[in-house]
Amino acid sequence: MGNDSEASAAYESADVLRNRIDTTRAHPARDYEVFLGGRDNHPVDRDAAAAALAADPVYGMVARKPSLGA
Repeated sequence: MGNDSEASAAYESADVLRNRIDTTRAHPARDYEVFLGGRDNHPVDRDAAAAALAADPVYGMVARKPSLGA
């Protein structure tokens, strides 16, 4: 970034994106990421993943090994 106005625009863009991500609702991509052992998820995503496992314990294995689900 060459100057202060470019830096300011980048921060504003990050704020806009941050406001578009709803962390109060589970998202399928973040739920899947829970099963992969990632760190980019939120408590609501972990709760949804736990509920999926409670409904179908095999789901966690299938999520980790997509070829098993095909």
